[in-house]
Amino acid sequence: MDNLAAILVRAGLILFITWLVALVGSWLAVRTLHTRSRAWRNLDERRLVTLRSLVGSAVKIVIYIVGGIALLFSFGIPSGAILTALGLFSAGFGLGARPLINDYLAGMIFIFEDQYSIGDKVEILEVVGLVEAVELRVTRLRATSGELYLIPNGEVRVVRNLSRGLFSIATIKVTVATRDLSKAMAVLENLANSAQTEWEDIIERPEFLSLEGAISNHVELTLSAKAVYGRGARMRTRLMAKVTEALESAEVEIIN
Repeated sequence: MDNLAAILVRAGLILFITWLVALVGSWLAVRTLHTRSRAWRNLDERRLVTLRSLVGSAVKIVIYIVGGIALLFSFGIPSGAILTALGLFSAGFGLGARPLINDYLAGMIFIFEDQYSIGDKVEILEVVGLVEAVELRVTRLRATSGELYLIPNGEVRVVRNLSRGLFSIATIKVTVATRDLSKAMAVLENLANSAQTEWEDIIERPEFLSLEGAISNHVELTLSAKAVYGRGARMRTRLMAKVTEALESAEVEIIN
């Protein structure tokens, strides 16, 4: 009875020490990463927060595994039996929990890749939302409708990162009378030439994407412009107002 009590006390002590070491080790790893990150000027703050979360989770898992092995030794189980059991468990775990292993491996890959960071707006598995946390097994994604999605990292195959776009497209279409086509083209060319210098949200000179080839009493013109990312909708409204004003000033008939 005394031996059993001693074993239980020793096991409880090992569990407490494992929990404490995991807590302190995770904090030290995150702290060290934070200190070293000052030399990594190419990493933004959101990327560093993601790395801290992943590194902290990885350190905890390693310490818990070591603590579990020490717990087995505390019960007097021979090392050979423990190694055999670990081998059998690893084989069975590898076959039965392959998706779980894939999740953890994908989480480790996220440490080195920069697919998305905490705070990014992304689309994963047709779910659009903000990344709240990137853990070693799952990514926590807050949908635009408010729900929290826990997405296994192993299921992440295609990521649409809406926070890292280079530009937005602002496209408008206008239909004019065929007899006013030459006049309309000249007006739109002048507008395109001055748009990039007059509007800071325009990245490149607007271009005509298409010009209908069919001969009729009206022609549809398509104007497309690259705007600063996230400002395409606002630029589209401004382009519509500017094009309408310019065509009306030139007495070009706009067909609705």
